[in-house]
Amino acid sequence: KLTVASLNAGTNFDDAPLIYFRDLKFIAKKRTERIRGLIEHVKSANYDVLCLQEIWPKADYELLKSELVGKLPFSIYFPHGLIGSGLVIFSRFEFLETSFMPFSVNGHPWK
Repeated sequence: KLTVASLNAGTNFDDAPLIYFRDLKFIAKKRTERIRGLIEHVKSANYDVLCLQEIWPKADYELLKSELVGKLPFSIYFPHGLIGSGLVIFSRFEFLETSFMPFSVNGHPWK
């Protein structure tokens, strides 16, 4: 039995407007709380594979990776474009091969 979880972490959205920084990171005011809550949940769960979307700042990925290495020792962050793809996979199993298909943004994602 393989247990897989997928979550849109939404670390760039909040009940407040987005804040745009010079280094092109979209940051929500409660982003750190969300990441910490996610870490605590995953530590208490028994996932074999965890797929996350909207993990935009690489620092969030690095925090998740350092905190989850005991449960999900293998991970990959897919950098792409100006702000990254936001896609991350954590796994109990080593990756044999990975690939990423780039996508384009159409319209205005901030509206």
